[in-house]
Amino acid sequence: AEWSMDHSTSEERPSSEPSAAELRRAKNRRQQRSFRQKQRKKIEELEVSARELRQQ
Repeated sequence: AEWSMDHSTSEERPSSEPSAAELRRAKNRRQQRSFRQKQRKKIEELEVSARELRQQ
């Protein structure tokens, strides 16, 4: 999808075959996304339990 940024190697290899660096970047993006989702869920659980404590 993002071959325009990488002129030197895009001609040498087929566009369907991402480089190791691109695979690493995609993996990092996935890890960061799942990490943020976990953090958000944790925060929501804390807020819910805090609300329940205040209501008692």
